[in-house]
Amino acid sequence: MVDSQTTAYNMPGIFEIKGNVDIERVQYAFQSLINRHETLRTRFETIDGETIQVIEDNTQIRVDYEEKSKIDYDVLSEDFVKPFNLTQAPLLRVKVVKCDEQRYILLFDIHHIISDGVSINNIIKEFLKLYQGHTLEKMKLQYKDYSEWIKNRDLSKQRTFWLSQFEDKLPVLDLPLDYLRPKQQTFESKTIAVNMPNETKIAINRLAQTTGSTDYTILLTSLMILLHKYTHQEDIVIGSPVSGRTHKNTEEVIGAFFNRLAMRGYPEGNKSFNQLLSEIKRLSLKALDNQDYPIEKLKDEVMEKHGLTRNTLHDVAFAFQNFNNQSFKIDGWEIEEKEVSDTNVKFDLHMIIEGDEAYKVSLKYANELFDPITIQRMLNKFIDILDSVTKDPEQKISEIEISNKEEKRDRDNETQV
Repeated sequence: MVDSQTTAYNMPGIFEIKGNVDIERVQYAFQSLINRHETLRTRFETIDGETIQVIEDNTQIRVDYEEKSKIDYDVLSEDFVKPFNLTQAPLLRVKVVKCDEQRYILLFDIHHIISDGVSINNIIKEFLKLYQGHTLEKMKLQYKDYSEWIKNRDLSKQRTFWLSQFEDKLPVLDLPLDYLRPKQQTFESKTIAVNMPNETKIAINRLAQTTGSTDYTILLTSLMILLHKYTHQEDIVIGSPVSGRTHKNTEEVIGAFFNRLAMRGYPEGNKSFNQLLSEIKRLSLKALDNQDYPIEKLKDEVMEKHGLTRNTLHDVAFAFQNFNNQSFKIDGWEIEEKEVSDTNVKFDLHMIIEGDEAYKVSLKYANELFDPITIQRMLNKFIDILDSVTKDPEQKISEIEISNKEEKRDRDNETQV
């Protein structure tokens, strides 16, 4: 079972509401959600070493309430987000903070074992409808129906595909660290973000059109090249999330459908960027066709085959979300989603690129391993690579220049000393 003493698997959200909030209606709406979704009434027990789900018939939720005029969102989130006891349902917490008569903060936190990104969007969407007094359509299926379907589905072809990707020895990324890796990692993290220059985004869009690829594959290919430049390795695995909702009628269901694809690429120096991009494009299409095979099962099989004891197939993850934080209006309310500081990371590095009109590039890093200056430089080099390959996608990977102004300035200072 997932460690219940950590917040690494918590999925919090914070929304600022301009308008008057009726706490009793908030309580009613979230209780209705609990009654509607079996997942929100699910708890977990370990019997004879096996984790089992228990769906309660009746589960109550209490919406906490507080009045506070001055708000620091990071402090508010830190105080609110606590470890869940997985043996007690619901694995969902809700709180309303009143700032004044026309400004409220809605906080919620849900455990990843019963939720994913799509689930959170569903919770917010259905909460707003229920708060306004709307009646929701009857659920077409519950998460247990999906679990039964996936359990009985023949995934042998998908298993064969993924095992073929890891026939050779699993590559271990040898990133240069600023600090020695501790024997027991806490997985505490920090995040540094930069806004991608608009001309870089336009160049990526243009290259995607001319090569028949996507922004996602260009960004993933560029990240592989960045890691190659740091490690000189030509065999790299990056984890990339997918929704996992391939079964019909699962879009409205709350549950942990989320899966990761272990994307294995070969950024060899004598290849051109376009060559590697074509390989990653083909890999992405095949990976999506085989996205139902759980990465945890794949990991266990690969580790057993190669006699390894690692906890993961990859040390770096990449997520691309071409949408912005939610901001919308409903009757009497203006709602804006706020950034939540996530201080836990499951990998050494996790790059997240998000946005629609503009891209923000965030790099979440294990602060036990890396100095923030290193991460800032890494982000700068990533932008350097994007600028370079969009100008000349036929250049060889070995010829891509990533020296940035900070390092040149450092070298100049060393020379002067």
